[in-house]
Amino acid sequence: MNRSLRILLFAHHQMGVAVFQGLREAGHEIAACFTHPTKSSWIPSVSDACHAAGVACSESDPQPSEAHPFRESRPDLIVCAGYRHRVSLPFLALPRWGAINVHPAPLPHYRGASPIPWGILDGQTTWAVSIHAMTHNYNEGGILRERTVPLHDADNAFDLLQRCGEIGAREMIETVNDIATAGGAGKPIPQDLRGVQFFDSALPFGGRIDWNQPATRLAAFVRAMDLGRGDADGAYEHLAPPARAILHGNEVGLWRARAGGTMSPFPPGTITRCDGEVWVQTGRGHLVLE
Repeated sequence: MNRSLRILLFAHHQMGVAVFQGLREAGHEIAACFTHPTKSSWIPSVSDACHAAGVACSESDPQPSEAHPFRESRPDLIVCAGYRHRVSLPFLALPRWGAINVHPAPLPHYRGASPIPWGILDGQTTWAVSIHAMTHNYNEGGILRERTVPLHDADNAFDLLQRCGEIGAREMIETVNDIATAGGAGKPIPQDLRGVQFFDSALPFGGRIDWNQPATRLAAFVRAMDLGRGDADGAYEHLAPPARAILHGNEVGLWRARAGGTMSPFPPGTITRCDGEVWVQTGRGHLVLE
């Protein structure tokens, strides 16, 4: 049977809530939790989950001095899931068996805070979540576990984010249980970071459409910016600002679009059809605005 680990948790969003609940169900003790304020109603609240379970939780950025109270009763492990800020060295030095993070992307090629839009924009046909050891630098520690995540042609950023959250939480719980069984994290596989790009929280190309690009790439760009979801009745809920574009001098938001049609003699950015569907000429082909 796995021993119960004492865990200091840094968590946020859907994946953070799922990891919090999974750790408790597996019998582990959450000594305390740090999270971010939940500002959108569609994002599950780690703070609410902690308060319901009677676990101390802070929504403030932890200062290095706040690690001091944990020195006497050191945690066995730090677990990070969906947490957006750097965990400082005084905290990373606390646990007996180190600190681990779940990253919603394959490493080392998609490091950083916002890899999912770039993966969709790059036309990736496979994806993964990674469990890695934590260092003071983002996503640089050795890899403990990687699991493939399905990536479909029609997926938008919300679809992939949700799928990564579900699979990432499950993989994190299994990793923690393995550590509890083995009495340590084992030997992580070092990452080769030479020539690897870091994807920060900025939107690709500022979230703006360049009509000179091919229609296929622009369709992928719209999906990469699209944090929206449909419901059982076919309605569509927009959860974040979409890709933006200039059409005839006006800025518009594009949540859903597809590539279609052939070339026309008109310059990129020209509406060439508006009869139930809106077609816009691009650098190659048309973008059909849905």
